[in-house]
Amino acid sequence: MSFQMAVDGNMSLNDQRQTLHLQEVTKPCLLASLEKGQQLQNTATFNDLPLGQSVPDLILLEIIPPATLQSVQKDQQGAGRQLVFNSTVFVSGQDANVAGFR
Repeated sequence: MSFQMAVDGNMSLNDQRQTLHLQEVTKPCLLASLEKGQQLQNTATFNDLPLGQSVPDLILLEIIPPATLQSVQKDQQGAGRQLVFNSTVFVSGQDANVAGFR
């Protein structure tokens, strides 16, 4: 089962990551996507975590040119992480291209 939660887009990326991770370990659930919402709010969508599974670390990275999603994804795959989502969201009140990995 999935559910959504608003995340303050005025927060830094690290503060958003901490907020999302706290939700993951409290519920328990996994972040499935983070999307830009209305009025400096982002919308996080979570899926329930199957019983017995632990919550893996959530990595949120802003993709700043000249970096590309492909280059960042290649680096993260080298560290054993897989892409969860990539979208434009609010970070510190500004649009940012963010990728989430586990």
